[in-house]
Amino acid sequence: MATRAKKTARGKSSKKKAANKAVKKAVKALARKAAKKVKKTKKPAVKKGVKKSAAKTTKKAGKKAAKKQVVAKKLPFVGWAEQVKHEAQAWADHAEGHDEEALHLLREIAEKQRTGVFGASGDLPAREMLADMLLDMNRPEQALDEYEASLRINPNRFDSLYGAARAAEAARGPREAANYYRELLKVCAGTSSTRPELAHAQSFLSQVEKEH
Repeated sequence: MATRAKKTARGKSSKKKAANKAVKKAVKALARKAAKKVKKTKKPAVKKGVKKSAAKTTKKAGKKAAKKQVVAKKLPFVGWAEQVKHEAQAWADHAEGHDEEALHLLREIAEKQRTGVFGASGDLPAREMLADMLLDMNRPEQALDEYEASLRINPNRFDSLYGAARAAEAARGPREAANYYRELLKVCAGTSSTRPELAHAQSFLSQVEKEH
């Protein structure tokens, strides 16, 4: 009976992890899509309208996501739901071009996430989101610092390793980027994954070896 209960609990936990990650990535994707739409709009008046619409859509998605997750997890506290809302707000601010406000929101959350439970529980670490946002803002040096900080808390996270490699590639050159790509391939060694990130890592390392 105890074994069956443990298996059931593990099954539920896995589903929650998958749901958490999917919802957060969906909110993030919405904000990025909105940001691209804003950048493509040339007329100031239209651009202003697009920004407002993008921010409203992203905020609404974040609130809806938070409610869904609270119901799914049956969380007894409000803080976690507020965190998800603030993350959605940060990406909405970024979509509107309020980058410093967006970074401030994510930094506040990241400072609270100083243990490794976030990667383990299936949540996307705010520090990693912060790094993603900085990389999206074309600030690779700062992004790399945040990816490295995220990896100290959640070692060997796929997205953090790949993000660090991309940031290093832009900020410090191929040699340092190669170190992160090697680590990424090492972590995924023995798997049959066909993720494009791994193909890029292999291609990048092959090119570096040819040049040196």
